[in-house]
Amino acid sequence: MVNELTSVRLQYASLLESQGSLKVELREREALLAAVEASSGQAEQLVSTLRARVSELEDAVMKRERRITLADQEVQFLNALVVRSFGSFPSHL
Repeated sequence: MVNELTSVRLQYASLLESQGSLKVELREREALLAAVEASSGQAEQLVSTLRARVSELEDAVMKRERRITLADQEVQFLNALVVRSFGSFPSHL
């Protein structure tokens, strides 16, 4: 009976030790999970910020392209005016 009691006490101590180890491991994993979640949140925020910046830059590029197109059209118009103006002058001058 004493041997059985000793055996049960040893098993109980072993189980308590295992439980303690598992609790420590669980806390470590919870901390790791929290760190990963925080990092994920920061990454999502950065992605959102970068997408907004890309959209702003795309808008700026489109505006500049429109300005370039308008400037090209204006140059063509002015060239046509110059050609027309010089075409109306007498050629003997």
